[in-house]
Amino acid sequence: MSRRLRRLPGLLLLVLALPALASGVGLPARTWGLGAGDLPRFTGVRLNWADGDVDRVTGLNLTVWRPAANDTARYRGVAVGLLGVSGSSLAGVAVSVVGTAAQRTDGVAVGLLGVGTGELHGIGAGGLGVGADAVHGLAVGGLGVGCHALRGAAVGGLGVGCHALRGVAVGGLGVGADDMAGLAAGGLGVGADDVTGVVLGGVGVGADAVTGLAVAGGEVRCDRLRGVALAAYTRVDGRVDGLQVGLLNRARELHGVQIGLLNNAGNNPCGARWLPGINIHLP
Repeated sequence: MSRRLRRLPGLLLLVLALPALASGVGLPARTWGLGAGDLPRFTGVRLNWADGDVDRVTGLNLTVWRPAANDTARYRGVAVGLLGVSGSSLAGVAVSVVGTAAQRTDGVAVGLLGVGTGELHGIGAGGLGVGADAVHGLAVGGLGVGCHALRGAAVGGLGVGCHALRGVAVGGLGVGADDMAGLAAGGLGVGADDVTGVVLGGVGVGADAVTGLAVAGGEVRCDRLRGVALAAYTRVDGRVDGLQVGLLNRARELHGVQIGLLNNAGNNPCGARWLPGINIHLP
């Protein structure tokens, strides 16, 4: 028998197996064990070229190509996708060279380009950035982190931007938020509407209202201060209840103490509005 004839049974078996491989094969069963191909529900180790229309995979899932329509997929365990991991929910660890995307992520999500999710409960790390509606945990972005609500910590190479921030935010250039409570530090500055806690700006801090401590290398400027402002120039366009320390300190209405080379309290009597060294107005 020639070599070609001896190979014929193997080729026939491969041809007969192709339809099964296209729809997915699982050993010892189609729903658990070791699987390959499109297996919508599987528990164990599953390999696939590109996921699409997945229902639920529990265990280890490995894919190569970017996922197709996969908005309802639920992954539990470890999901590794060379060109992307996408689904309705990711619980466990999700890793991709490109990025991960889900409506909800519980655990750890890592993407070389980025991580995008509706809710993040755990840790998200993106080479370029992390974007989420809500972060409960830690988000780290090479360029930045953007979210609607943060409860936890966020670190952005360039910056962090949130609507509501509760926790710690650090931005290489800056941090911006509408409502901020906790600790925020920006290489250039920090900007917010309402601040409660500690804000540190390399150059400046700007806010509508500060309750706590604001420190900047250049200027701290706000409309309302309850606490302490420390900078080369501190300016409060409204009321101060607390302490201003700087080379130049200005307040429209002081109820506390100013310490600096020159201090201005707009509500002091004429001869005591501008004073060197220290200025005081006690209620």
